Amino acid sequence: MIVQLAASAIIVRGDGRVLIGRRNDLKKIAPGLWETIGGKIENNETAEECIRREIWEEIRSGVDSLEFFRHYVYRLSPEFEVRTEVFIVRLTDDPSPNEEDFSQIRWIKCDEMKTYNLISEIQTRLSEYFEATASTA
Repeated sequence: MIVQLAASAIIVRGDGRVLIGRRNDLKKIAPGLWETIGGKIENNETAEECIRREIWEEIRSGVDSLEFFRHYVYRLSPEFEVRTEVFIVRLTDDPSPNEEDFSQIRWIKCDEMKTYNLISEIQTRLSEYFEATASTA
């Protein structure tokens, strides 16, 4: 079996909104769909290092805080799965999207998720995040 390791960020700000980005229409995978920041973990890189790198590459910001949220496993075929470490992140700077990755970015609340065409795994992660934070509020 082929296993791809990945890391993903649920980027939050003080008002409870999370950051999503619309994938560039020229992307091979999921063009035009909305997602969170993240990507493949490179050789000899930790999940935390991956998130910091991806945030810098995709939205040109640094990381103020990073906290583990959950681990997800997605079986894409009998021979291929993606194992994703998801972190809750706060940024040091306002995000500015790298247009090769994202054509737009938005800060959204839980009740706004249904108005965006989110990748299904992202929809699940954000729903679980909002559910977890609502129960601790």
